[in-house]
Amino acid sequence: TVVNIDHLFHNQQKMTKLPNSFKIPASVREMEWAFNVCYQLEEIPGLQIPVGVTSIYRSFYGVKIINTSLTIPNTVTEANSAFSHTHIGQSLTIPESVINIDLTFAYALFEPDVVITLNCEPESYDLVFTQIQSPVKITGSCSKLEDISKVVHFVNGTPDYNANAGKVTII
Repeated sequence: TVVNIDHLFHNQQKMTKLPNSFKIPASVREMEWAFNVCYQLEEIPGLQIPVGVTSIYRSFYGVKIINTSLTIPNTVTEANSAFSHTHIGQSLTIPESVINIDLTFAYALFEPDVVITLNCEPESYDLVFTQIQSPVKITGSCSKLEDISKVVHFVNGTPDYNANAGKVTII
């Protein structure tokens, strides 16, 4: 009957893994800040976001690595800052239901084979890939892919807006 796991493991900076038996209950609808700033968290076995969850705002912000196949259900509408400051080890798909992807991958680090698929038509998509730490490939049915791929780089304190800065590649 649990519907809200907001702040569940928020700021558990020494936690490195969750037990194999850990499962997010199917009844959950909100999980904002769930694993926020778990800087050492490397293992979340069997992690699945339940169908019905509407917001993953900052849910995985700062997680050391997301190295499991993660499906974001088509019920999620808010994904802003969800994977900021996170090491992304597996490809991810942002479904069409998502309307807010502000800062979703800001400061993220991507493994070389990772592809981010954006199938959404977001209303808000500021700085989605700003200050990323490694190149990333994006694809999907989103009509705003080119706009979203524009990364803000700060070089010597001066903003440099460049869609082809060698960081984001549309495939």
